[in-house]
Amino acid sequence: MEISFTRVALLAAALFFVGCDQKPQPAKNPRY
Repeated sequence: MEISFTRVALLAAALFFVGCDQKPQPAKNPRY
């Protein structure tokens, strides 16, 4: 389960960063 959880977390983080890069959002908030 640990390996699967790590893979899912990394995949989610990658998709999150890719989505943020694709969407034209103002980079004023350091949170997003």
